[in-house]
Amino acid sequence: MEAMLPFPGISSLHAHIWSLECLLNIAYRLYFKQWYKQGQVNKNICDTRRKSLISQFRQETELLIDIPKPGFRNTNHGNTARRFFQGPEISARITGIDQMLIYRFSILLKASSSGYDVDPQLYDLYAFDTAKIYVTLHEWYLMSPTLHKILFPGKHVINNFQLSISQLSEDVQESRHKELRVFREHNTRKISRQSTNSDLIRVLLTSSDPYIFGIRLLPPKKSYVLNKDAISFLK
Repeated sequence: MEAMLPFPGISSLHAHIWSLECLLNIAYRLYFKQWYKQGQVNKNICDTRRKSLISQFRQETELLIDIPKPGFRNTNHGNTARRFFQGPEISARITGIDQMLIYRFSILLKASSSGYDVDPQLYDLYAFDTAKIYVTLHEWYLMSPTLHKILFPGKHVINNFQLSISQLSEDVQESRHKELRVFREHNTRKISRQSTNSDLIRVLLTSSDPYIFGIRLLPPKKSYVLNKDAISFLK
């Protein structure tokens, strides 16, 4: 256990979101190439650039990128990030970021979220080459901690855990949270907090029963085909 502590697991969901956030912040600053938005001129350029990218993504891909959302931080969630990386050509054309860099990020993210065992050596080589491309193109913008974790200690995470990276993420918890909100709305009494929580616990216990879970019809889930570069990482 002590050997695992220096290398916490990688959340595949948050990896997609924060990789998207990092690339968007780079795209907003491409004209002055500074991490800080110093001066009113640079702030105005960044704001104008942001509004332009939001409009282009909405018109060309119907993606709602980086828009404030009540009750949440913004519209940059897992599905938005996945669609962004599924089309590196369009994303590169709109943002002005190198297409190969976006493509390599998409390969690393697909491999880490595939649910299969990943070869740590091949992953490490590909991630290190991607990091060199990133530093060459955008040395002025500091990597986010999540992006750094994907590119550098990813090999150690794979070596130190018996499960694949994607099985260590919080995707299951996120899915369960969606069900919890539905159960709370439709399957609980609203006469008191105690009654609501009691009904909610009963529904959660019933829905998680192994027998009931085994006989219920699973909702349709869209699956994605891994390309040959992502498949090359798998054992």
